[in-house]
Amino acid sequence: MIEVPDAWVEHAWKPEMDLFFRETKRTAKGYLFYIPIPADETAGGRRPIWTFPYTLELQKKNGNAIVYQGTGFDSSLGFTIFLDSLPDILTFAVKEKSRGETVTDAIEFRRAF
Repeated sequence: MIEVPDAWVEHAWKPEMDLFFRETKRTAKGYLFYIPIPADETAGGRRPIWTFPYTLELQKKNGNAIVYQGTGFDSSLGFTIFLDSLPDILTFAVKEKSRGETVTDAIEFRRAF
């Protein structure tokens, strides 16, 4: 079982220098979608330790995979996905690595605003 305690989306940000050489952040095109799935870490680094090894893959409505730049995992944030636009429904395939990356389930997020 994979527990998804919460998920959220926010505008993408980019750093910018002002006239006084202070770094500020400005909104950029696109969105960042966060899925904070907790994971333990290895003693020597930030590699996650799961009950079973898996990946999340963003799916199109017709079931074909989409690849977005910026998709990754960080143990403090969970899965982070960069989106050009924000659709009403995001579906992720859960691929279990021990089964040859076979799709074993799906997680669906619906836009609430």
